[in-house]
Amino acid sequence: MLSELRHPAVTVLVPFFNEGPLLRRALESARGQTLRDIEILCIDDGADDATLAIAVEFAQGDDRVRILHNASNQGINRVRCRGVREARGKFLLSLDGDDALERDIAEVAYGHGQGLDVDVVEFLEYVYRNGMRGIRRAKERIPYGIAHGKPLHHLLRRCIFAGNMRRIFVRSDTYRAALDLIGPEFCNSRIDMCEDLVHFIAIHRMARRAMVIEKIGYHYFCRKGSLCLLDLDSQTISYDVLSERFRDQMRAFRRAFALLHHSQRHLLFPHIAGTNKLLERECDLCKKLLPPENYAALLAPFLDEPDYLGGISSLRSLLSASSPELVPGGSVGVPAGPLPPIAFA
Repeated sequence: MLSELRHPAVTVLVPFFNEGPLLRRALESARGQTLRDIEILCIDDGADDATLAIAVEFAQGDDRVRILHNASNQGINRVRCRGVREARGKFLLSLDGDDALERDIAEVAYGHGQGLDVDVVEFLEYVYRNGMRGIRRAKERIPYGIAHGKPLHHLLRRCIFAGNMRRIFVRSDTYRAALDLIGPEFCNSRIDMCEDLVHFIAIHRMARRAMVIEKIGYHYFCRKGSLCLLDLDSQTISYDVLSERFRDQMRAFRRAFALLHHSQRHLLFPHIAGTNKLLERECDLCKKLLPPENYAALLAPFLDEPDYLGGISSLRSLLSASSPELVPGGSVGVPAGPLPPIAFA
């Protein structure tokens, strides 16, 4: 009983906003963990559909489930920060409301974190996209204890870099110290893309020991409208959405670089530019979809930024490209054709 477990071993942090029936899959995977000493902390980010009712149903049947509410939608960055501050568990495990956990990941990760006195445990994930499944993994395994003392430096130098919060299990005190390092200005900002890169770097700055295990722990589903598909499976994409994506990415990159020592910053380039390709793909999308004057207006605020990850040079080089006309209604048509194949890190 959670009332008897004031400080459970693990908090599974589940933010949600209008995931609908998909939240049931997420919560079933959390409730079914082989480690029973857990808290399932759900944060309702202003859902206005039936999603909240599903969370309430689970809370009524399992007193390990706790629900926090936001009166209005605050975005994933603010929600994540609130959840970390409110969590009661010794360790934290993140779960998006439309994904799922492997049933024993909390137990396995806790065994490494608690048993080996490790602050961060990174694991593998399955990624589901267009009816296909692949494994996203670290490029090299860290033996026990190799990342002692300077975890971030070892992770960067050895090409071991998740860059997101889905694939890591982290000591709660370490995560809270990381939020203090990030600072209230960023933590209180609405940033819905790449915010987890900032959290990831700060966590590894504060961690004493970090490790990677060859274990599938997460099931990540790219669904229609999700960021991993860049909205390419919809018929139109709004100019405002493109603008917000660039804004969020640049703010996140700026803060991420500020958290790194100048001698480490170049080590971040291949991890993001080489495996994520988010900026490059979005620049290419903008080039194809927007007429030159709109494209220039979209990118202008970012052209004076430092050349994060080679992304700004890509933006500059694409400014002169020709593009099709805007679709009436303030949106741009998405060209037909297959999506590019998913690249697993």
